[in-house]
Amino acid sequence: MINKRFSGLFLAISISLYISGQLPPLKHERRDVLEYTVPKGYKEYITGECFDGYPCLKSALHCIMAGLLSEDEEVIVLYYTPPFPSVEDSVRMTKFMQQMAPAVDRMPVAKWKNTRYPDRNSKHRSAMRNNLGYTLRRSDIQKEDFDNYVGYFSPSYAKEVYNADSVATYYFWPSFENKSYRGKYTGSQAIMVQKRDKGFFIIYCFYTEKAKANLDRYLKQLEGVVRFKED
Repeated sequence: MINKRFSGLFLAISISLYISGQLPPLKHERRDVLEYTVPKGYKEYITGECFDGYPCLKSALHCIMAGLLSEDEEVIVLYYTPPFPSVEDSVRMTKFMQQMAPAVDRMPVAKWKNTRYPDRNSKHRSAMRNNLGYTLRRSDIQKEDFDNYVGYFSPSYAKEVYNADSVATYYFWPSFENKSYRGKYTGSQAIMVQKRDKGFFIIYCFYTEKAKANLDRYLKQLEGVVRFKED
């Protein structure tokens, strides 16, 4: 029984880390598929961010790349660029779960043991679901929540601006977080960009109350700041 519980805990932690991108990278070279620019009105923001001192933000985002700081310092842009598993890595992860499943047959995850995990081209929805869960303070995020809280851009916009298949945007802020980020940033608009068989990334735009009134202008300046390279 102890071994079963230990194995179940280990598997749950492994899956959680794998989904969040916190395991050591598998076969991925994000710089090979993504290109970055510094738009007018922004400057590079070098330091990475692990949200120490902000427990809810840390729980939701872990450690992510720094990106840009607006010249008036009213907006901070952070990038989440998780590893994207190859087909081989996906199969390897499936085999790992199949090996572990007999030891955790009471866990809900065990029902996945005959499926391919993870679905490489749906990880972006898992990331958005996680973000919405923190924002809405619920774990049972449904399709209706995507319909109500997520805005989608047209495929032509996604292709032109990000060389991607889909682009979505939504408000993100963990409802449990009871203080502003860095003493002044009180909200965040997330931009999720996905391309089939290439992966996804999320741009988090943390803004102040002052910037909130002109948020559309700040976001417009950020169009295409990260994009998939041409095939």
